[in-house]
Amino acid sequence: VFRIPILSRAYDQPEGVLAAATDDASLVELVGGRVGVVPGNWENLKVTNAFDLQVAELLLAEWGRWAQPGSVVRWGDAARGV
Repeated sequence: VFRIPILSRAYDQPEGVLAAATDDASLVELVGGRVGVVPGNWENLKVTNAFDLQVAELLLAEWGRWAQPGSVVRWGDAARGV
C-alpha cells in the first residue's frame, strides 16, 4: 500500500522507465520511497497474467455464491459453507 503522493511521483516517470518497471514497488524505490514486506493473506491476489486472471475470476464467482447483498464473505468461510 502506497500513499498517493509517492505513487504519483513514481508514475510520473518517462515512458521507458515505466515500461521497464516490474511493479509499483520498483517505481516507488526509484523515486526514493521506502518499500517493505508485511504479512499478508493469500486472498490478496496479484493479477499479472491470463492465468492469474482466471484464478481471480473463479474465486470471485465462488465468493459470490455465498455472499448476501451488502455482506462481506471471506474465502475461508465460503469454502467451509459458513
